[in-house]
Amino acid sequence: MKKTILISLISDQTLPNIQLIKEVKVINNDCDYLMITTESMEKKGIVNHIVDATGIDNVNRTIVSHDSYIDIKEAISQYDFSDYDKIIVNITGGTKMMELAVFDWFKENDKAEIYYIPGNNKSLEYYQLRPTNQKHKFTQSSSLKEYLTGYGFRIQETESSGISKEQTKIIFEKYCDGVFDTHKEDLILLRNFRNRNISNENYNKLHNFLIDIDYTPKEEGKLNSLEINYLTGEWFEEYIGSIVKSDLNLSDNEILVGAKIYSNSETKELNSIKSLIDVEPKQNQVENEIDVMFIYNNSLYVIECKTSIINIIKVQKEKKDKNGNIILETKEKIQNILGETIYKSDALKTKFGLFAKSYIFTLTDFKEYIRNSAYPQNNERSMIVNINRAEVSKIKLIDKQQILQAKNIQDLL
Repeated sequence: MKKTILISLISDQTLPNIQLIKEVKVINNDCDYLMITTESMEKKGIVNHIVDATGIDNVNRTIVSHDSYIDIKEAISQYDFSDYDKIIVNITGGTKMMELAVFDWFKENDKAEIYYIPGNNKSLEYYQLRPTNQKHKFTQSSSLKEYLTGYGFRIQETESSGISKEQTKIIFEKYCDGVFDTHKEDLILLRNFRNRNISNENYNKLHNFLIDIDYTPKEEGKLNSLEINYLTGEWFEEYIGSIVKSDLNLSDNEILVGAKIYSNSETKELNSIKSLIDVEPKQNQVENEIDVMFIYNNSLYVIECKTSIINIIKVQKEKKDKNGNIILETKEKIQNILGETIYKSDALKTKFGLFAKSYIFTLTDFKEYIRNSAYPQNNERSMIVNINRAEVSKIKLIDKQQILQAKNIQDLL
C-alpha cells in the first residue's frame, strides 16, 4: 500500500499549513503528518491548533532549534522516511533557517514534492518548487471556524435580533437621514436598558421615536433586550453583515456577525500574578467582541462597525447659586472615539495572522464632522492624527459618504 507523508514547518502563521493539509486530505485520506516545530511553538500550542482546525490524526512532531541549520538537518535525519512513496513538504512556515535546512534536505530526494504558499494570495494559487516548477490552484477553502481555530480561538455566537433585513435597511436610511439625531434622550434611555427589557412608562416615553423610525416591536407595549441592543447600534453591524454576505455570495460558515471569540492568554508572563501579589492566577480567557468577520478568497476580513465616532457624555459639576446653595450643573461633553476604536482594531488584527484585513465602518461623515464642529482646526488636526495612525496599522477607514456612494461592498474592500 502506497503511503504519503506531509511535512509542515510550524510558526505563528497557521493558515498556510491548514490550506495545504486540506488539499492533501482530499487525495490522501490516510496521510501521515510530521510537524517540524520549536519549543516556543509548543508552548503556544500551535500544532494543537492546526490539528483541531483540520481534524487530522497520525501526527508526529520533531522539535528543533529554530536558528541552527545543523540541528534542524540532524533532527530530520532521525526520522525514517523509507516507508513512504511520496513526501510532500510545505516550507511556507517556520523560520528562514528552518525553510533553508528542510529545502536542502529534501531537494535531491526523488520522492519529495516541495511547495510554497505565498502570503496574501488573492489568486488562490500555491507553488510547487520541486521536482518541477508549476502553479496550482487551491480546490479547498477554509471556513471561518477553521481559520479561527487554527489561530487558537474559540467562537461563541451571540443570539441574533431576528429582525428582518428589510427592517434593518429602513433603520439605516432613517439614521442617514438624521432621524436619530432628533431623539438623543430616547437613545440615552435605551442605552441605560441594554441587555434588559423596557415596558410600562419607560416604553411610553419611546412612542414617538419608534414611530419616527418605522419600527414595530415584536410584542406590543414592550421592547425585549435583543431589540434594545439592536436599536442602540447593533442594527448597523447587522446591516453591514447582510450586504457583505449578499454582495460576496458568502455561505453561513464563511461569515460571523456580532460574535464573541476567546483565546488563551500568551504563555510567556511578563508580570506574574503569583510573584507580584501572591495570588494563584485563574485560567485567563481573553474575550473579543467581533462586529463582522468573514473569509473571502482565503483571506480574513474584520470590520468594526460604529454608527458614530462621536460619544456624548453628560458631566455633572457642583455649582453655587447666588444664595450660596449648591446645585448640580449638567453639561454635555463630546468625545471622539475614533482613536480608541483604531487601537482596539489594531490589537485584534495582530492576533489573526499577517494578512488579515481590518476595517472601521462608521456613519459619521468625516468632512461634515470637521466643518460643523465648534473648533474645526482642532478637530481637523485630531482627525489627521487618527487617519495616519490607521494607515500605519493598515486599518482602512470607511465613512458615511463612502458607504452611501458604493455600489457594492467590493468597492469598499
